[in-house]
Amino acid sequence: DGEPGALFVAGESTTVGYWNRTAQNRATLAGRFVATGDTCVRNPDGTLQCLGRTDDMLKV
Repeated sequence: DGEPGALFVAGESTTVGYWNRTAQNRATLAGRFVATGDTCVRNPDGTLQCLGRTDDMLKV
């Protein structure tokens, strides 16, 4: 809480991997969790605040 960190998500709608992209799978997947590439902080009220990206991907 209060410390910036990498955002990982898990759920039924997250990917199980990238087709024929072994290196990207290793960098993105951690067990059932997916690294979003976002740096976030959890606020005292439990909400997440996105601080930025760890790469140059633009999400719209």
